[in-house]
Amino acid sequence: MPKHVFRGSADDFQIMFRNVRGKWSNGSSVSFRAVDGGIVNWWPSTGTVNFQGKEPSRSRLEAVFTNAPEKPVKVSVVKKPSVDLDKFIAGHFDTSV
Repeated sequence: MPKHVFRGSADDFQIMFRNVRGKWSNGSSVSFRAVDGGIVNWWPSTGTVNFQGKEPSRSRLEAVFTNAPEKPVKVSVVKKPSVDLDKFIAGHFDTSV
């Protein structure tokens, strides 16, 4: 069985499992229990991640972890441009308005 390690933040760790229904708990480890019986534990101090619980849920959690991007993608809100787009035409400001 391969050793799994995660060196990111707790938020980034939880983001990986955002599409899986279950419950998080924190103690010396960060734990997630999927509603269908799989469990993932992460110890931030060592980075160690392990998977337990009922199949096929355990294997699904492991697949989510191993297939996740190295750095989770964070979504940010894009602000409305400060340029008056009614005056911006084809790459130039229309100063005749």
